[in-house]
Amino acid sequence: MGRNRSTMRTITQAILFRGVEPALLYETYLNAGKHAESIGGAKVIISDEIGADFSIYGHYIKGKNIDLIKNKLIVQRWRAADWDEDELDSIVSIQLKGQEDGTLLVLVHANIPIKNLLDIKRHWEDFYWKKWKKYFGVSVHTIEEGID
Repeated sequence: MGRNRSTMRTITQAILFRGVEPALLYETYLNAGKHAESIGGAKVIISDEIGADFSIYGHYIKGKNIDLIKNKLIVQRWRAADWDEDELDSIVSIQLKGQEDGTLLVLVHANIPIKNLLDIKRHWEDFYWKKWKKYFGVSVHTIEEGID
C-alpha cells in the first residue's frame, strides 16, 4: 500500500539559535565529523555536495542531498530504516536565516508516514535541537511548531 495524502504529514519547526551564525549551523550539519560530534558521537556519513548520499545514526537515517545553498538552505531526500519498503522518501528542508541575535532555523519535514509522525517530531527535538543547544553552548528558543 503506497502513500497517499491522507496518510502523510508535514512537521514545521522554527528554532532560534542565539549567538550562532548560519554558516556554523550549515557546516555543522554537512560536515561528517562536526555533525557526529554535535549529536553525541553517532556514526555520520554526509557531505556538502548536491547528489551525495548520507546516513546518520549508524544508517538509521539515509538519504540524498538534493539542493544546497551555502549557509542558507539544505534540502534532502530522507527516510528512516523502520519505514515500510513501499513508503516513499520524505523531504527535509532546513532554511537558515541570519538574525540580529543569531540564526532562525526553519525545518520543514514533508511526507512523513502518519504512524511515524510523533517519533520524528520528537527525534528532531531530542537528537538535534537539544543536543545542538548543548554543543554550541547557547540558548535555543522554539519560535513556532506545527503539524499538518
